Amino acid sequence: MKELPLKSLQNARCLDFPSVKENVFYRGGALDKISKKDAKSLRDQYGVKAIIDLRTEQEAATKPDKPIEGIAYYHCPLITMEEMGYTSEKEGKRRVLKEHKLPDINAYYRHIVAKQRKGSFTKIFELLLSLDGGVYFHCTAGKDRTGVLSLAILRLLDVPMKEIEEDYLSTNLHPIVPFAYKVFAQLMDKEFRKEFMEYFKAKLEYLESALDEIDILYGGLDGFYSELCGLDEAKIEAFRQKYLRKS
Repeated sequence: MKELPLKSLQNARCLDFPSVKENVFYRGGALDKISKKDAKSLRDQYGVKAIIDLRTEQEAATKPDKPIEGIAYYHCPLITMEEMGYTSEKEGKRRVLKEHKLPDINAYYRHIVAKQRKGSFTKIFELLLSLDGGVYFHCTAGKDRTGVLSLAILRLLDVPMKEIEEDYLSTNLHPIVPFAYKVFAQLMDKEFRKEFMEYFKAKLEYLESALDEIDILYGGLDGFYSELCGLDEAKIEAFRQKYLRKS
């Protein structure tokens, strides 16, 4: 992996692995606050031609990515707001304070790979098979939904699971807690505030919850690619031909 030194982008990096074609996959946080300078770098320096937004309809509408000339935008939500446990961010905050309880993040990861995601996963891989140039995919902070999609892409390209996990955990090297949530945390007592801040960390148990659900629903990654991503053997081979690094 290779960090992107773009100050207005959160948790952004290139998925630069020995088996993966150079400078094609970038992951990170949302682009609602990207500066003109960083947008230009994303397009001209890093060769990004497409943005894939994994956020919910409400998230994308409330804090839309800034349009970047020359970069196409695609919205492929990997979870609904209701599956996150509420109907809006405001309601979620209110319920967290009232109930003194956080949504089940392991259940959240299981929802990301649920069968109702077929439309989004199929669209994502159809786009990746058709697009030329770099692709930047993101959710809000570039941790959860982005982490699962990153795993799905990298396993097809012979990246060892250990390296995928290391990339996923590298999110913890970045300050991904939004300022508004840091302020919100001050309304909590000390112990619950600590639990709340832990919620923003990447932990392997979360990724394992998604993989366990994949085993249950699809019998493993092969079934996941076939049933949820719409990839038959020919499409998988085409994907590998397109994105494996040539030796």
